[in-house]
Amino acid sequence: MVLNRNCEFGLVGRILITMQIGMILAQAVGCGPATPERKAEIDISEAESDLAKEKEVRALDEATGGDDGKMTELESPKQLDQQALAELNKAIEEDPNSADAYYERGFFYIQHDEELNAIDDFTQAIKRNPKLARAFLMRSRAYEALGETDRSKKDREEALRLDPNID
Repeated sequence: MVLNRNCEFGLVGRILITMQIGMILAQAVGCGPATPERKAEIDISEAESDLAKEKEVRALDEATGGDDGKMTELESPKQLDQQALAELNKAIEEDPNSADAYYERGFFYIQHDEELNAIDDFTQAIKRNPKLARAFLMRSRAYEALGETDRSKKDREEALRLDPNID
């Protein structure tokens, strides 16, 4: 698909619109109103997702020098994901002791249904910062997706112990 260089939204605008459409579709297939507990989980997930996507957008802006005109074709979501993952890998290479870098890559993996990779990265983040409650919470969700309820419960309890307001 060729980009319209006169498009008023620009790359960031198009990504944000796509994200909004995805959120609307996700809400449309929901099973009714969320409980207060589930709403809190959803709010945390949406905030973390927004942060991760914002970092992906920043990586794209950095790659193009912030000039959408340098891009002649809209890249596929798979290509964008590959670029984002490359940037996350680069951040870990540059600072292998960064708990945040491992957390961000783990979050990327969980968004892409790669729970085993996510668990590995959240574990690395926890090794580097044992007080990183959000890493315990996200690893809990990855374990839950794999049906490992005991591990999920243990990590969720630890996340709440570290930060009672996280859930």
